[in-house]
Amino acid sequence: GGGFIMIKFKHLSKNKSNSTTIVLLVVIIVLLLMRFVFNKKVEILPKEPEVIIPAHVVALQKLEQIKVEKLWQSGKIKLFYTQLTDVIREYLASAYDINAMELTTDEIVALVKKNKDLEEIRTVLKEMLELSDLVKFAKFIPLENENEASVINAFMIVEKTKYKIQN
Repeated sequence: GGGFIMIKFKHLSKNKSNSTTIVLLVVIIVLLLMRFVFNKKVEILPKEPEVIIPAHVVALQKLEQIKVEKLWQSGKIKLFYTQLTDVIREYLASAYDINAMELTTDEIVALVKKNKDLEEIRTVLKEMLELSDLVKFAKFIPLENENEASVINAFMIVEKTKYKIQN
């Protein structure tokens, strides 16, 4: 089988335009085979290196945005606590590989207890998550200073743990 193709190719390569066409076709076929049959990504141009922003930087940026918005002052208390705890849950998931987005408050606290790097923030985290649960599920309305304290505590959780992350 392979010999026949080689003979044909040698025969056609006498004509320069035919050999250029064949080379182009072979290159296209190889690229298509790599892409679709072998499922390899064919990089024509080198890809820019992906910039990975550290989890604490992302969390602090999001917390700063929440702090500026002051949703609780416009009566959006439930949204405020949802956003606040989502940032902390995402941070724990990204920085400490704790699947916090899918876990209950008690499950998160139990996992945090097992991690010595998070020992310092355990109580504050538990209080913030429990207050958030009351707001989201029991329609509890915290005092103004409790809302401000929650923002401060969220910042503190990230600040006190950002350099303890094991890579």
